[in-house]
Amino acid sequence: MAKLPPHFSDVISLAILDMEVDEVRHAYSAATNSLKNEKKTSEESIRRALRLGPNDPLPEPETDEEGDYLDDVYDRVAEQVAKAQNVLPFVRKAFVIALFHLWERHCNQRMSVGHYDHQKAMAWMAAKGLNLQSSTLSQLQLACNCAKHDRGRSCSDLWKLRPDFFNGVQSEDKASEPRLIITDETFDLFLRAVERR
Repeated sequence: MAKLPPHFSDVISLAILDMEVDEVRHAYSAATNSLKNEKKTSEESIRRALRLGPNDPLPEPETDEEGDYLDDVYDRVAEQVAKAQNVLPFVRKAFVIALFHLWERHCNQRMSVGHYDHQKAMAWMAAKGLNLQSSTLSQLQLACNCAKHDRGRSCSDLWKLRPDFFNGVQSEDKASEPRLIITDETFDLFLRAVERR
């Protein structure tokens, strides 16, 4: 098969990246929405079990006459909701890692290199006429590395750029993976930086 002209190769490569970013967006939405909706889903299952309508008030646990059955159900639901809320930050960080590696792989393939260098990638893409959000893509790389490796240069460098990404951290030496906060808005910012060219 003949080699594609560079222009067509660039267009196809960007189209593939767009499709992959869209897949990441859908997967992220499905994963986080299921966790965020745990309370609603649990409440709906209680309503079905008790044959209550959507607007009927849920019975108070202390009105339970059958050996604290409702207390047990409500405790179990509270545990499920708490577990979902505790898992959500890990899921968001995992998607940050996946998104950066998608971007890294795309750049490395297009540049025919084996190792991602942010400055070289930005210069190469700019020479191709692409308008990239270099600062946000750098933050994505640092957030990925912080999420994977914990304390170190990436966490410190990210804190210098975005101290608001770290919960209650007042100095760069305290920036660490457990304190890294990825919100839906942060992830959306990163997604738009990868797809905005």
